[in-house]
Amino acid sequence: MHKASFIVWLGVMAIHVLAHLGRLPRILLGSGDQSAFQLPGGVARWLTVAVSLAGGLIIALLAVHLAGPWEAVRAGHAVKVNHSGGFGQ
Repeated sequence: MHKASFIVWLGVMAIHVLAHLGRLPRILLGSGDQSAFQLPGGVARWLTVAVSLAGGLIIALLAVHLAGPWEAVRAGHAVKVNHSGGFGQ
């Protein structure tokens, strides 16, 4: 049931995104009646999205080295945990 509902959700979401894709350049560039920056709070929304994306990128770059031990365990390789809390070979 869970897998089937996910597949249905994915299909509906894809149709929704594709239906609005043609309007995206006009909304972003403001070549229509209103741009996103002309709407109330538009600049704040753009700033929030930009800061969120930058923060996510920074967190990902700081944490990417932690994926190695998790991938080794998933692949069936033995990973020793040091007493200092780190991972060893």
